[in-house]
Parts: sequence; structure tokens; C-alpha cells
Amino acid sequence: MSKKGNSILGMMGFTIPLGRIMRIPMKLHWSIFIFLLYIPFLGWYKNIEIAEIITLFIVIIFVLGSVLLHELGHSYAAKKLGIDTYDIVLSLIGGVARLEKIPEDPKEEFKVAIAGPLVNLFIFSLLCIFLLISFVVGVMDVTPSMKVFLNPLVFLDQFEPPIFIAFIYIVAVANFALFLFNLLPVFPMDGGRIFRALMSNKMGRPKATRIATITGKFLALVMVGGGIFFYQPIWSFVGIFVFLMADIEYRQEKESLKYKDIKAEALLNTVYERAKLVLPMQNLINRHFETDISTFLIEDSKGKIVGVVDENVLATAMREGGEEVAISHYMSQRFALININDDFHSIHNSLVREDKPIGVVMDYGEVKGIIEKEFVSKQVG
Repeated sequence: MSKKGNSILGMMGFTIPLGRIMRIPMKLHWSIFIFLLYIPFLGWYKNIEIAEIITLFIVIIFVLGSVLLHELGHSYAAKKLGIDTYDIVLSLIGGVARLEKIPEDPKEEFKVAIAGPLVNLFIFSLLCIFLLISFVVGVMDVTPSMKVFLNPLVFLDQFEPPIFIAFIYIVAVANFALFLFNLLPVFPMDGGRIFRALMSNKMGRPKATRIATITGKFLALVMVGGGIFFYQPIWSFVGIFVFLMADIEYRQEKESLKYKDIKAEALLNTVYERAKLVLPMQNLINRHFETDISTFLIEDSKGKIVGVVDENVLATAMREGGEEVAISHYMSQRFALININDDFHSIHNSLVREDKPIGVVMDYGEVKGIIEKEFVSKQVG
């Protein structure tokens, strides 16, 4: 499942870091532990042996690995389109690759959305080829028919395959299930995004998003009802999760459309000054008290902006008695370069999400003004 910006996962509790792949942070969401605790409960309820429960846990780890590869598929497809991934979160409902943005072009959104399920289909196909080869070379006394092979309950119960064959088979079936499940037209899952991308060509993105959201909420409620009716609480929990995610996604999409046409030029602040890197801090402090200007762009001998000094930096220098110290000692290099034609979403990512206090707005190499993170935050807050 690909997703932009903040997700309900980030809003509903902590995550455990798992390292980085392709420079993307991997995280485990707390909700996954609900499922892990459900396994021993199911084992007790169904009177399953300990060895089988342990095997099931190992299978789950490999299935989570498949989910991770699924999300990396989204991230790779997005990267090809110049879109970064903030992180990948593994949760009860699968995984979420939090992308910098969701492509607005229907064809590009389709490519990013379909990439994840195709990874699962590839894994399934690869494992099936391995299984078929193992049958041909006589790993099992009896080669199952295709009809039996496609029925997990019959295959596992009647043929009692060797443990490693059963293990590979279950992981293969799980990947095929992930492939089918993610293609359900439940927004904001992959199938919902594919559904929206296909509809966007005919009716436009806003209307397609609304229809995809309504469809997703309806199917989520069906899932909740099915869980209650068939005594499968995990279905209901997933349904509630999907419903909430669909609602948040729709609101974020509306917010995105609201700010879509706002460009950097409309947010410019021209109350700043430029200063040379070789000057002492005393120079900036004097100019601050004379003009009440508290933001300075620091440039090198060639006129290139290399740092910024704001009110906090000035206060630190005065508190530490660093008036005679060079500007380079106190200046901050935490600033963003913003093109004058960048849209609000891009500016918000550069300043708020990347936590940079000031953005320097450029137009063909010429400084046009600054945009402050605090100002951008207030626009959506």
C-alpha cells in the first residue's frame, strides 16, 4: 500500500525502527503485535501443537518480508518518477510506504500502485516454479494434481508434504493472497488507487477520489460485519482500520487540492538582509537593533547563500558573548532552496516535514525572498 505524508499509522501510536533499505527507514507498527498475540490464542483455541505455532510464527516473519518487498516495489516505482519515500511501516493491515507525494497523473499513479502487487505475483510465480520442479524430481511420493495444488487445505492435509515444502507452499499462497487482497478496490489500498487512476481519466481526480473513498468505506464496513457474523474479530479490526484510513486519505486529498495552486511567489517574505560570511556577529546584532530585521542570509565571496542567521541564532550569540566571533561560527546551514514556481505541497515538505526553519526562494539563481517554516505551518494548522 502506497501512501503520502502523514498516515493513520503515524497518528495512532509508536513504531519500532528496523533499519534501512535503499536508504528508506523501516518501521514496525504496534498493531502488528495484536496479530502476533492472536496466533497463540488461536493455537490454544484450536488445540494446535507448540511446534506448529512456532512454525506459524516463522512463516509470518517470511510473509512480513514479502510485505516489505511489496512496499519496496512501490518505493522503487515512485523513485523512478522522482518521488522519495519517507519510511515504510509494517502493520496489522500490511505495509505502508509513505511517499513524498502520490502522483497526480493517472498513468503514474497506476504504475506506483500496481508495482507492489506485481512484486507479490513475482514471488508467488518464483516459488511455484521451485515447487513444481521439486515435484518433478520426486521430493514427494505422489505429485499432486493442479486442482489439489491450488487448494491449500487439501494439499496440506492429504499429502502431508515435507516441512520445507509446506513452508515454501504457505509463503507462496500468502503472496498470492497478498496480490489478490491488495487489488481489492478499497481506497486507499493499492486496488483503490488503481481504481481511482482508471476513473480519473474520465471524471477527474476529485470525483474519482470521492467515489473510490465511498467504495472503500462500504467494503470496509462489509469486512467489519463479516468479522462479526463469522466470529473473525481480526477481519473487523482490519475493516475499522481501512475505514479510518480511507477517511483520512480523503480529507488529505481535499486539503491538497485546496493548496494545489498556491506557489512560492504568493508566500514570499522580503523582510530580510544579506550579509558577508567574513563579518563578525556584532555586525548582524547592530543591524538587528537598528532595523528590527531578524533574518539574515549569509553569502560567500561569490555571492552564494551558504547559511542563515535568525532570531534564535542572534540570541545565542548575545547570550554567549560571541559578538566578535565570525558569522560562520554561529550561522545555521539548515535551510531549504525553493524554486519560485514550487507549489505549496513541495514547500511544506521542504520546510515542515524536513524541519528546516527557513526556505530561500530562488528564480534562475537570483534570491527573491524567504519563506519561514512557522508561516507555512500556520497555513494548514
